[in-house]
Amino acid sequence: WRVGCASLAVRGRSAAAADALWEMTHRVNARFVYDTVASLGGFWVKLAQATSISSALPEVYKLELAQLQDAMPADDLPSVHRLLEAELGPEWRSSVKLYDGPPLGSATIAQVHRARLRVVREGGRVEEVEGVVKVQHRHVERSLLIDIGASQIVALLASFAFPHLFQDMRVVVKDLSVLTRAELDFRIEAQSQATARELLAASEL
Repeated sequence: WRVGCASLAVRGRSAAAADALWEMTHRVNARFVYDTVASLGGFWVKLAQATSISSALPEVYKLELAQLQDAMPADDLPSVHRLLEAELGPEWRSSVKLYDGPPLGSATIAQVHRARLRVVREGGRVEEVEGVVKVQHRHVERSLLIDIGASQIVALLASFAFPHLFQDMRVVVKDLSVLTRAELDFRIEAQSQATARELLAASEL
C-alpha cells in the first residue's frame, strides 16, 4: 500500500519532488523489509543476505539488508555454556575458557566468542592458545529446516503468480537451501579450514 500511496502522491508534482517522494518511500519500505526479515530470522535472513548483494536491488534496500550479514541477536552466555557442556561434556572448561563480554559477532546460524583453548600438540604436550569458538544458536537447525520448506512453497507460488519477476526464485531458494544445510554441520567447515591451512603451508607464501 505504501507504493500505491506514493504513486498517487507524485501525480502532478515536479520531477525533483517526485524523486524525493519515491526516495522516502523506498527508505521506509527498506526499513520495513529489514525489520520483518530480522523478526522472522532463520532461512529468511539467509535469503535476504543473498539478495543484499544483488545488483538488481535498489541501493537503499541493499544498505538495509546488508546489516543482516553479521548483526543478528546473540544467545546469552548461560545458553552458550549449556551448549558447550552438551557437546563437550561437563568438564568442557578444562579445554575451553570463554572470555567475558559479548560475542565478536553473531550471524544467522552461529555466534563467535574469544576464547583460550587447550590444544594437544605432538608428543602429548598441552599448550594454551588464543582463539575463537563458534557456537551454533540453540534450535536454529530445526527453525532453518522449517523455513526452507516454507520458502520453497513461497518460491513456487511466486514463480507461477509473477513469472516475469520471480522466474529464478525457485533456483535461488534451492541452491541456498543446499548451502545452508551444509553450514549447519561445522565439521564440514572445520575440514575446509584444515585443507586451506595445508594448501597455504604447502604454497610457502
